[in-house]
Amino acid sequence: MQIVLMRIFHDRVEKKFTADTDSGKAYLEYETSGNTIRTLSVFVPESQRGKGIAKKLLDACIAYSHRNSLNLVPVCSYAKKKLEKQQS
Repeated sequence: MQIVLMRIFHDRVEKKFTADTDSGKAYLEYETSGNTIRTLSVFVPESQRGKGIAKKLLDACIAYSHRNSLNLVPVCSYAKKKLEKQQS
């Protein structure tokens, strides 16, 4: 696996974590309600998949939820799969 160093941006207005790639933006969209944050979708441009970008976006979301004492609820399939793996 190729290691990709990149900066993750958090847009609180649009409720997205984003990363610029050579092929466009990658992002994780979420919604909040009370003390809950839900991951809605993760997108990485096709040519950039398999480089760990989606994981970096999810890690940023997890860190944000911990810093802000939010309950993280994975709704999108990617987050569900990754978080289930971490718990087992």
